[in-house]
Amino acid sequence: MTADYVTVLRAPSAALLLPDQGFEINFNDPARVRLRSLWREQGLEHPVPTDLWVEVSGRAASLDEAVRRHSPLARGVASVLAFVANAAVEPLEVELAYDATEGRTEREYLQLFVRDSSPIPSGGRVVSTDRLQPCFDATLALGPVPRLQRTLFQYDLALRNWQIGTEYQSLDHLWIAAENIVELLLDQRIGSNDQKEFARAHGIAVDRERPGAPRPRWKQELKSWGLRELVFEGDRSAYDAARTATNGYEHGFLDLNDVQQQAVRATYAVFAS
Repeated sequence: MTADYVTVLRAPSAALLLPDQGFEINFNDPARVRLRSLWREQGLEHPVPTDLWVEVSGRAASLDEAVRRHSPLARGVASVLAFVANAAVEPLEVELAYDATEGRTEREYLQLFVRDSSPIPSGGRVVSTDRLQPCFDATLALGPVPRLQRTLFQYDLALRNWQIGTEYQSLDHLWIAAENIVELLLDQRIGSNDQKEFARAHGIAVDRERPGAPRPRWKQELKSWGLRELVFEGDRSAYDAARTATNGYEHGFLDLNDVQQQAVRATYAVFAS
């Protein structure tokens, strides 16, 4: 037997909705997600933005299942908000979850302590709901696309880790985002055409396959071509710097100072892509 549950999550956010605006989106689960920014009176001339508030409602078999199902939906919607605003949304924390079934006199609930944001105003970027709706419409029209979801999540992580002096941390997440989105871009570019013929037409040797290799070499070269030409839009310098920095950082063959130097060269270009 299922019941109606509501889960409320909260997090500091530089992506802001105006005080008189909220945003609501319905999924086919079915579930409904509502967003709004919390603005608080701090004794100043105008209210100050603090946290992003997300409410998810839908049916589930238990309170635990509701929290498990609702939290990823909230994170996914927050990632889209961060992408549209190009501003970080910090990790959402569950603050409250409860049985909202109509007519019940006793309700199971969960309430957790979530630290209040600092009263000191911080930077942010206001997003109009008119800009959010088309992005969500386009995302939902595609259906479940794990690579797109992973791309948006990694971009959100890149925004959270963006800091002058440690650009390599942000670049690492941007590179993972690029490696996910390039597969979608290649599928879009190739369409119903033969993948091998497309690779051959772009100067990739498709006949040099190593027996027993987990993935044909030409497919890896096609992915590299897609990263360089589609994601980095032909900017070979930025592509080479980003690839060198992320590989050197992840596999440990570059000193951190060298990684950072390469990251500074590439990060602004990657964000621009």
